[in-house]
Amino acid sequence: MTRPRSSVPTTMETVRAVLRHRLVYELGSLIPADPPVGRRPVHPGYLLIAFGVLARMTRSGAKLDAELRTGSLWSLMQAEAGAMRDDLPDELWMPPGDRPPTWAAWQYARNTHLTTDEALADMHRLFIAGSVAQARSLGLLDPKGPGSLNHPARSRTVYGDGTVVRSLYKPPTVVWIDDPETGERIRRYRDKRTGELVETPTRRYDPDSAEWHGHTGPVHGTNLVVVYARGDAAYQRVVLAVGRAERPGREAEAALRLIGDVHRVAGAGCRPSSTTVHCAACIWST
Repeated sequence: MTRPRSSVPTTMETVRAVLRHRLVYELGSLIPADPPVGRRPVHPGYLLIAFGVLARMTRSGAKLDAELRTGSLWSLMQAEAGAMRDDLPDELWMPPGDRPPTWAAWQYARNTHLTTDEALADMHRLFIAGSVAQARSLGLLDPKGPGSLNHPARSRTVYGDGTVVRSLYKPPTVVWIDDPETGERIRRYRDKRTGELVETPTRRYDPDSAEWHGHTGPVHGTNLVVVYARGDAAYQRVVLAVGRAERPGREAEAALRLIGDVHRVAGAGCRPSSTTVHCAACIWST
């Protein structure tokens, strides 16, 4: 007897899940509908956020771009966005329009409006609030749920994981020298064309990447830390918060900071005991 394959959402189910999620519209409100300079955007902010989400789920922004131009996917997105009209306040909803969003439009909105410290903080806050609400709709993080501090229930427990995303660019060679004025150790990069030491690399690189060591060996990239809630059924794992370890050895600090951010929103629905916190710190420090 063969084992049945796990069910995978169809394209229609995926689009419906994204466009029916209130958080997409809340995050879209961070993209100005009427910027102080320049012309008005063609697409409402929530469509650009949805494009970014779907591009990751389809694993190709170019493919999604082509699907929206030539297939029936755009009419489906229009219909799903229209179905949310009565469920959202006026400040979160706008007509989807006649033209589908593009990769270039999403990239411009992301780089222009969603990369400032203020925007990142707002996205972090909105994402946690929306994720906690989604978890509670699944029966998780219920303040009146089972369990206690000494015997926590799974439905009121959060857990974390970390993964290193490999950098797209080869890391530059670093040369450490003593500052002739202060005597401090400072980092410099060697220009391959002239051989001189310069303050910044002469080719593209990821300034946030570092060398991380794990059970598979050293990896040069960015260490992302994620906090989840998880139910017993399929498709009940909810991402509650995402952060970044600033440098090697700071994974536990990043995890506990995220757990604290989630706890401030979830309240009694998430009751980490001192044992849980210490265990998290020990796991990430190994």
